[in-house]
Amino acid sequence: MKQSPLQLKFVTYPTASYEVVEDYVGDGDDVVPTKVDCEVSWTLDGPHMVMVNIKSDHEEADAPYRFSVTAASIFSFDREIAEREYKPKTASQLARYIAVNAARIVYAGAREQLAMMTARGPHGAAMLKSVLLEPSDVQVRSDAHPLEILRSVFGAGQEELDELETRASAGKREEAS
Repeated sequence: MKQSPLQLKFVTYPTASYEVVEDYVGDGDDVVPTKVDCEVSWTLDGPHMVMVNIKSDHEEADAPYRFSVTAASIFSFDREIAEREYKPKTASQLARYIAVNAARIVYAGAREQLAMMTARGPHGAAMLKSVLLEPSDVQVRSDAHPLEILRSVFGAGQEELDELETRASAGKREEAS
């Protein structure tokens, strides 16, 4: 077993609720369609935060429960271990790997929280569709300019920062056209 580069300080569930769907006619074994929203916030001078919200997708299918669970965690990471284990080609790739892995861990906790809450409901524990969270599924925010976060937190070199700045400038020129 290897040490994880991610260290969650705690996981909290600031909101968690469910209700039984009164007109549900299934046998309770239905997998509940779910919407997942993930956000990671990077900071220059302290721990980072990950927040995951799972909620029932009412439009997709008949389901035994309607629910919403928000899970949040403060976390830190060891950059040296992360670079060794994830083997990123760039600092921005490392940032994406860490963000998505933190979201995956907290998602698993939110899923378990929902199962625990509904376990004694009339249809048993809510079983969610399996999902694979990817970097594009995680919104990223920061308390500083993204290039400064990449330099200070993830060790981006000047060459990578210049390349990212050039790409961002080119994208802005295209939007203005």
